[in-house]
Amino acid sequence: MAHNDPFTLDLFGNTSLASGLGLGVSAFPTPIEVDDNDHARSSPTPDRRSVVSSPSTPAPTQGKNFHLIGNRGLAKSWRDRARDNLAAIRRAAAIEAEGRQATSDEQAHLIRFTGFGASELANGVFRRPGEDAFRKGWEEIAGELEGLVDARSYASLARCTQYAHFTPEYIVRAVWTAVERLGFCGGRVLEPGIGSGLFPALMPAGLRDFCHITGVELDPVTARIAGLLQPRAKILNEDFARAELKPHFDLAIGNPPFSDRTVRSDRAYRALGLRLHDYFIAKSVDRLKCGGLAAFVTSSGTMDKTDASAREHIAAMADLVGAIRLPKGSFRAEAGTDVVVDILFFRKRLDGEPAGKDAWLDLAEVRAGTEDDGAIRINRYFAEHPEMVLGTHALASGPRASGDGARHTRSRFGPARRSLHLPAARRHRSGRGTRGRDLPSAASGLRWDAGGDRSG
Repeated sequence: MAHNDPFTLDLFGNTSLASGLGLGVSAFPTPIEVDDNDHARSSPTPDRRSVVSSPSTPAPTQGKNFHLIGNRGLAKSWRDRARDNLAAIRRAAAIEAEGRQATSDEQAHLIRFTGFGASELANGVFRRPGEDAFRKGWEEIAGELEGLVDARSYASLARCTQYAHFTPEYIVRAVWTAVERLGFCGGRVLEPGIGSGLFPALMPAGLRDFCHITGVELDPVTARIAGLLQPRAKILNEDFARAELKPHFDLAIGNPPFSDRTVRSDRAYRALGLRLHDYFIAKSVDRLKCGGLAAFVTSSGTMDKTDASAREHIAAMADLVGAIRLPKGSFRAEAGTDVVVDILFFRKRLDGEPAGKDAWLDLAEVRAGTEDDGAIRINRYFAEHPEMVLGTHALASGPRASGDGARHTRSRFGPARRSLHLPAARRHRSGRGTRGRDLPSAASGLRWDAGGDRSG
């Protein structure tokens, strides 16, 4: 049984899969060809009640997946976070050299690896273009990193600083809560750009025994740490654009890397000219089985850009179940970036199922939050559902402005946010009962709690 995939059943040498997500798909519909990896064509995966009476028990040497209780205990200053990153890199290399799995105590330290995407970290540990010296005050830390990894890994860490903005814990928890409320109860889970594996580490307890994670991570240092934190998952250290994955996933989840870079390396998507984060979403939805769910934290540009080609491509496969726009600064304390982000939820349609509402394909004008600003063009979904916008829209300028217009969402609740509460989902009342559940548009159900700012 490869990678401990609990949805592959070895029955006297034959492999078959079962199906059902509680979304109207029958369990055990048809047998499939023998295969035990994500590169084989498969039918839908099983409802957790249909797999086996209890989860399979892996060999003791396989290690245990890490599940975070509480918070990671991230250091308050960026220098201390850099030191924790170095300690995690050093620890992971030693564990791998010893040919063993990480202990639970070691995993609790490895989860503090946050990458070097925050501007304070990136500018501190890597030389600026054209300069020979490190930033003043960072010489010791930066020099240690340079000597800690090989040239390929060092170059990868530096290159990935533009993407390595890991998701704050409270947002990850909120996304999982919404996914459960939408009806997800287990199956194969795909996370493209898995980072160090915070999404699987924060998976709700009720799902842990009934999910198998496949994570894709470009950076080899980060992928090594993710593998030690989630040894029962399948961690692919490769470019997602070149990853060969079959469309048998029940859920795609995560925080795709934000970038205006156009993806050309995937022949199937080359003609679309999708930006990196849009490409990650589109390919992930394509790799879902019919009826599968997707939940992504992404730049507001996905919804707000004038060019609707990415949204139209996704809409040809899936319906937007709901969306939430977060205020500017939501990532500041943990990831050191002020980019405005949306949480988007999709469901891939069944064969022959009619498409849902398509208002989210278009833009509409709304009044800005201040009298000094003129009208702002945003996605029609948010214009029609202002209760799903946790703040007020305002114009902004500079290289970090979201979308292809200069706009951001101000918070009504102060500069620091520590938890996101989502409303209960509601079931669709129309259709054949296969649409699962939808996020409501009830403003009273959304609450954005304030708390201390931990940026250092």
